[in-house]
Amino acid sequence: MEENIKLEEKELYSNRADIFVSVYDFQLDFMKVYKKDITDSVKIFMSPQQAKSMCNMLLKSIENYENTFGEININPKADV
Repeated sequence: MEENIKLEEKELYSNRADIFVSVYDFQLDFMKVYKKDITDSVKIFMSPQQAKSMCNMLLKSIENYENTFGEININPKADV
């Protein structure tokens, strides 16, 4: 028997993220901050194994991005 799974997707642009760690899980808090106020947020909990796997995938994606578009500058200087 086939099950129909309905997922509610939520999209969030995040310009701030916090990470909290315990022996059992990692908590990732993604937030959208505007003028020092949090306007939206989402919390994601995952096992240490999932967190490490995600980290490896993210590092590989960043490497591929930089190979294509150039180095990402973490602190870009604004043109004034």
